[in-house]
Amino acid sequence: MKICPKCEDEFRDDMQQCARCQVPLVVEGEFQAKAKLAVHEILSLTKAQRFLEGPLDTCREIEKVLLSHDVPSMLEPIKEAQEASLGSASIKRYAVLVGEDDLQRAAEALQSRFAAQIEKEGFGAFSHSVVRLDEGDITCPACGFVGALENGMCPECELFLGEPG
Repeated sequence: MKICPKCEDEFRDDMQQCARCQVPLVVEGEFQAKAKLAVHEILSLTKAQRFLEGPLDTCREIEKVLLSHDVPSMLEPIKEAQEASLGSASIKRYAVLVGEDDLQRAAEALQSRFAAQIEKEGFGAFSHSVVRLDEGDITCPACGFVGALENGMCPECELFLGEPG
């Protein structure tokens, strides 16, 4: 399989050029090795910070989003303070590392992805307004309902906003 080094779309082995980006395709293994090496080199030149922690699949998804926004990132396993005891479930956690200078761009990349998903799902535009749970009437950021919460949820769309503290 071949990959476009710009948009990361996948192509058959007989293809030579990305139809969208008009750049030559590379073999999948070569692309991944070069991309990982470049990221490691970039992050070795700057102080890397933990940007996000979670299970491997979530961290891989975030890493892909960041790389698509030209934010170098890589994953690092989190060493557990105490290993799981015999018979208990142990879920390995990972950290997404981002260069200290790229933290703001990383946050903006995830925020823009989130806003695009909200619009795609048809629930309106992304709202930056703060919902004050201690006020009597609130405006639900998902459906626009104005009124009191019921058990911390919007009575119209059932979005859980939390209990007033």
